[in-house]
Amino acid sequence: MGGNAFGPWVAAIGALVRQGRARGWVTIDEVNAALAAPDVSAELIEDLLEALADLNIEIADESEAPVLRGPFPDRLAREIGRLVRWGQERGYVTRAELLAAMPPDQVEEARFNETVATLLGMGIRVVEG
Repeated sequence: MGGNAFGPWVAAIGALVRQGRARGWVTIDEVNAALAAPDVSAELIEDLLEALADLNIEIADESEAPVLRGPFPDRLAREIGRLVRWGQERGYVTRAELLAAMPPDQVEEARFNETVATLLGMGIRVVEG
């Protein structure tokens, strides 16, 4: 078997750390996804959680993730959460999706721009169309 057996983990953990640094937190589900393998030990998970804490990256429950909680009403928080999940799956969100999740009549421009910056910091591009 060629290549580095740890390659996928290294890439996934690197992405997790970049995402955590950009927004200050990661969810436990994201940690589990980064370490997705049947033979991951509890010790490895604990070591990663400690490393994230050392980097001042909070571990948040999916239902309490700070960017999803935010200062938004429940409906907007759900829409932004869905947008983040789509972006994490695809690597991008469209401007139309972002505007639908954060209607200009309900969200201040500064908050909209902060959300775009957060998405970019998470490695999620905002594209036209």
